[in-house]
Amino acid sequence: MPAQSVALLGQETGASVFSPVASATTDGAGAYTSLVHPKKQTTYKASYAGAAGEPTVSVAVKHLVRLRVRRRGTRGTFTGSVGPRHPGRVVIIEKRSSGRWVKFAKLKTNSKSRFRTLKRLKRRAKYQFRARTAGDAEHLAGVSKVALVDPQKVSLGATVKGRTVILSGRVTPSHPGQALIIKVRKGSSFVRFAKLKLSPRSTFLLKRKLARGTYAFRADRPGDRDHFPGKSPVRTVTVR
Repeated sequence: MPAQSVALLGQETGASVFSPVASATTDGAGAYTSLVHPKKQTTYKASYAGAAGEPTVSVAVKHLVRLRVRRRGTRGTFTGSVGPRHPGRVVIIEKRSSGRWVKFAKLKTNSKSRFRTLKRLKRRAKYQFRARTAGDAEHLAGVSKVALVDPQKVSLGATVKGRTVILSGRVTPSHPGQALIIKVRKGSSFVRFAKLKLSPRSTFLLKRKLARGTYAFRADRPGDRDHFPGKSPVRTVTVR
């Protein structure tokens, strides 16, 4: 039924009645779309004039867990949050070990639903951490993205002067004298274009004269005992 006004109502877990959420109008095929942002498990129903029934759908919402880890020397600082706000929420920080996740720390969120703790880490080692919190009546269990300690960050700039392409950038943490691979896109993949050695300041510079055309470059830094691999953003240039 085209051009039909549809009322959308929602009932959050714990609520006794449905409440208006949004309205929509059907298109020529009788379809409609509406964007909602539930903060907890919610049941929605749609209604319009003359409807024989009101279809419903339940939407489950996960806890949104964030985790950030910084290592300075042998001290690791773990910070994060749980959303929607859950003061006093138990959060488990896990470490990847021998191919599985094991408990590393247990803490609770503060009044702003944030958490923070300090833990001793090895100065020269790679770590993978994640934070999780259990589900409850309103939300499903939530797990953060994996936080790497430490990832390498690679920057890349690309400019063109005449037919010369100039690629430059930096790797952090500093890796002076270490190898860096410049890759160029060929079809759907990236292939090796040049191998460079990082300067004492962990920077690099490459100048190459190229044929006319459009090129997409990326700088890759392999992983080592202490750091995970790093990749720069892709930079595209056109040689005219």
